[in-house]
Amino acid sequence: MMWIGLLAPLALGAVPTSVRPVLAPDDAQAQHDAWEESHGHTPQPLACEEVWNKQARVCFTVVDDHTRRWVTEADLASWGVVLDAVVAAVIERARAPLSDRPRPTRIDDMQGTYWVSAEGDGWDAALLLKPEWIAARLGGAPVLVAAPAEGTVLAWRPGDAKLDKVMAVGAKRMYDSQPGSVTPMVYQWDGEHWKAFGQAVPSEPEPAPSPPAPK
Repeated sequence: MMWIGLLAPLALGAVPTSVRPVLAPDDAQAQHDAWEESHGHTPQPLACEEVWNKQARVCFTVVDDHTRRWVTEADLASWGVVLDAVVAAVIERARAPLSDRPRPTRIDDMQGTYWVSAEGDGWDAALLLKPEWIAARLGGAPVLVAAPAEGTVLAWRPGDAKLDKVMAVGAKRMYDSQPGSVTPMVYQWDGEHWKAFGQAVPSEPEPAPSPPAPK
């Protein structure tokens, strides 16, 4: 994506204005293929940008004949653009709607604050393409980020172990309960790179007491 700055002017004109980013799990292609085959269609390779290795990627949708569908590599060919150009166009168009996102939210009974972007307008996923925007809203890198479901990005400042645990557990619960689940993993943006931070795991159950020995 090193040429995004140069690609943006061309991409804006070539990429349809209805294109939106969407958070997707690592197996998005397999899920898409299964859906297409179940409807009697021939699966096509999706146009996606991997952001978290084997955990999450940003794919794209477009309105076609009044129906929103996934963007495929065939669409890029028909538009005469490469994936970097689509990413550049989406980042540029997302700049205004994401100018005040993610937004701070207090946690009941805690001093901690986290930030959330979950407007449902299709732009929230662009934050993972431009994590510098998240860091700027939170006061600078490093920041911790979770994307448990398709339309939700959570972020918070690292350093408070209790807050880290609460947020990781919350992300796991959202991943387990919300439609369009993406990943329960939490990642850290250090200002230059994404690094896996961890995820909440179920507590080990108490072992059952042994039955009394026969007398």
